[in-house]
Amino acid sequence: MSHRVDTAYYGGHHPSPGLSYEPVSRSGSPPPSELEKPLQRPGWFARLVDTWLYEFLSILFSLACMGGVAATLIIYDQEAQPSFAYGITLNAIISLLGTASKSSLIYVIGECMGQLKWVWFSKAEKNRHQRLDQMQFFDGASRGPLGSLLLILRHRGASFVSFGALLVIVTLLFDPFMQQIIKYPLREVDTVDGAIASAPQAFALLPETLQEGVPTIIYTGMWGSDFEVEPTCPSGNCTWPAFESVGMCTRCEDMTAVAVLGDCDGTLDTTSTGTPDPVECKIMLPEGNYMGANQTVEVNLGVNSVQWTLDFPAYSVWVVDSQLSFGSDSVYSGLENPLVAVAYAQLGLVQDTNEADTPAFDPATALQLKGVTQCAMSLCTRTYNIAVTGGIPSINVSEPTYGKFFENPKNAGTSCWRPGNDSSPIDVTQLTNTSYADPNEFAFCPTGSGDYRLFEYFEGEIRSYNRTSGSSGQWIDNEDKFNTGALGNTNLRPRVPLVERISAVGLEYVMTNIAASFTKAGLVASRATVAGTVRTAEVYVDVEWWWLILPAALVVLGTVFWLLTMAINRHQRLRLWKSSVLALLFHGLENVPRYEEHDRYAIASNMDQTAQELAVKLDVLDQSKGFMLHRV
Repeated sequence: MSHRVDTAYYGGHHPSPGLSYEPVSRSGSPPPSELEKPLQRPGWFARLVDTWLYEFLSILFSLACMGGVAATLIIYDQEAQPSFAYGITLNAIISLLGTASKSSLIYVIGECMGQLKWVWFSKAEKNRHQRLDQMQFFDGASRGPLGSLLLILRHRGASFVSFGALLVIVTLLFDPFMQQIIKYPLREVDTVDGAIASAPQAFALLPETLQEGVPTIIYTGMWGSDFEVEPTCPSGNCTWPAFESVGMCTRCEDMTAVAVLGDCDGTLDTTSTGTPDPVECKIMLPEGNYMGANQTVEVNLGVNSVQWTLDFPAYSVWVVDSQLSFGSDSVYSGLENPLVAVAYAQLGLVQDTNEADTPAFDPATALQLKGVTQCAMSLCTRTYNIAVTGGIPSINVSEPTYGKFFENPKNAGTSCWRPGNDSSPIDVTQLTNTSYADPNEFAFCPTGSGDYRLFEYFEGEIRSYNRTSGSSGQWIDNEDKFNTGALGNTNLRPRVPLVERISAVGLEYVMTNIAASFTKAGLVASRATVAGTVRTAEVYVDVEWWWLILPAALVVLGTVFWLLTMAINRHQRLRLWKSSVLALLFHGLENVPRYEEHDRYAIASNMDQTAQELAVKLDVLDQSKGFMLHRV
């Protein structure tokens, strides 16, 4: 076989000295060499290299890793932050799976772009060939985002390979999105370490079981302001189920419109000197006891005028009714059978009256009721909703449930109380010598409603002096309005501080506080408690699933890109060279110009410049050479 070197293959020049080139015959077979020996390749190697098996396995691995990410997130979502061996964290596992999925995906996309390179050149038409520098753009795109961007710009996004290049660029967001998927907020959870939370509960309110006496409880309510009984919470964060507890409640109403000042037992005689006998008028309410208001006039004779001084109770508190029991049907301020009903009245002068100029006048016309308030206090139950957050208790109390008295079946003639509207007797158990109770029904029986003896502490008055001159006929308030040494019942003077407190803040405020003081005393004295749930702060896994959309979409689109590449390559009937560099070596350029002076194409820039000027096509030159990129 003759061997002829085609000088056109080297551009009409001989090879440079020192370089060895294997001549290629344009006609006939190539010279004998080791390449002519039959190749022995294992079957598994051929199946891996000459098929899409590598890419198929890589896609499966990428999908499996993404599935592993999703499964891991599903398992640990809303669970306590896990602790793995050797300090491995959940983020590290997710990052490892994500990186493996992305790496496999990029490998498949790169191989697809490498095969599309051969498709690109093989589709060149007779009069429309691809420039050789496109080979560099394809190779750069398969290597990373920058090369992919250059390819997109070069092709202006019009080629199918631009889709793969776009996927490579978007994979830059893969890792940041994976890092954003998991958050670690705090939440409160029930503890199981044996810590106990408790809140006091009262099944009864018995005067004989209270640790403090009734006077102390009343005065504490009168002047105090803190009546909460704080629960026990070791962790500072606890919750309790809603529970009922017995206490004291009050309800008040304004009685000014229905109260009457009158029924006076005479008139004050101002014609005589000295202190006339007092005249009593009544402050009467629709039901219950009235308040007797004593007025006296003291006449002082001056040289040119007569001066009178009028004394009357400016502020009065009295018990309207008390010691109610199962046989009573009285209602005060909307409460049936309260333990005590108390009224507070404020008296004042009719400032524009001239009745004082007459020798005698009716006190009912000289005085007026400025305000009357009535409050009833009764036993009750309320539902408590308690929680402690950050060491600060939150106690919400429902509206009270009032009840009825019924006769004690174990001690005839004494009264028992139970919540609700049922007054039928129920079986009670004796607690002390004088008291009975049924904790399940919140029913209890003191020795009698009088044992609270609330009526002893709600009666008193503060008297006021007012004077006028005979010439003006106008009453003028004395500067010493709250004179505790005023005329009147000296037995009531110790109660003056209570009246002063009520006149300053109002009867409703004082009665509400006294009821709260009784409730607190009952809770403190009670041995019953309600168990709560101790809660502690826990770091948990919170998955924000929408951050997983982009990584999962990239894996799916990468799979689609691989499938479409296989379809395109099958349509073109091309062998699978993919990104193999050996294909360029075995199927290199035909007629590459060479120069004897120097090997010009040893310089990359020269090769790149020349490649921009060469038009090539991947085609079969002859049966001996097979496919080859040849110049057009």
